[in-house]
Amino acid sequence: MYQRRHRPTSHPAMHTAHRPAGACNTCIDTLDIQGGNMRSRAPGFTLIELLIAMVIAAILLTIGLPSFTDLLARNRLTTQANDLISALNTARSEAVRQGAPVCVKRVSATANNWSDGWRVFVDSSTARTISAAADFCKTESTLLQVHDALAGGNTLTSSDFPLAVRYNALGVAVNASDVGISGNFNLCRQGGANDQSRQISINVSGSVSVKNHTCT
Repeated sequence: MYQRRHRPTSHPAMHTAHRPAGACNTCIDTLDIQGGNMRSRAPGFTLIELLIAMVIAAILLTIGLPSFTDLLARNRLTTQANDLISALNTARSEAVRQGAPVCVKRVSATANNWSDGWRVFVDSSTARTISAAADFCKTESTLLQVHDALAGGNTLTSSDFPLAVRYNALGVAVNASDVGISGNFNLCRQGGANDQSRQISINVSGSVSVKNHTCT
């Protein structure tokens, strides 16, 4: 009897060329037109791109650095003014609280110069009037606060308070005769515009204020 032979059917996978795992059938790499080879571009920056970025960064730094430096100088000046105001207010409030004179005295041995810092203390002499100017805020009985020299080259001077500020038990800044006085401190910025300085003032009632000032 005639038997029909079946031709073996090949599986489609037999006609598919072997490809590495992860290969993409539809992706086409960059074609090198001259050589006809397929090349892939490595990720990253070219030298030109890097140079351009460096130039832009240098320009931005040149523009922004002076402004940043000026901002730091202004903040330093404001902080120093606030430190002196805090010392004066502390002395005033402690004088009222303790019922005794409290002094804010410069550290420097040079008259009018407050740039080297100051000390806040209870005056050991409780006398309302002081016979000798040399005894004015001479000896401390209780140290309340110490401030170091000013940073950044700024200067603090006062011809109105060449040695110290003495608050009496009423919270009034007084002289050796226990008479209320007023005066100013000039806080001058180094290297800045003259009008970028500060003036700290004490009025006849003993309160403290601050304003912009032009140093000469």
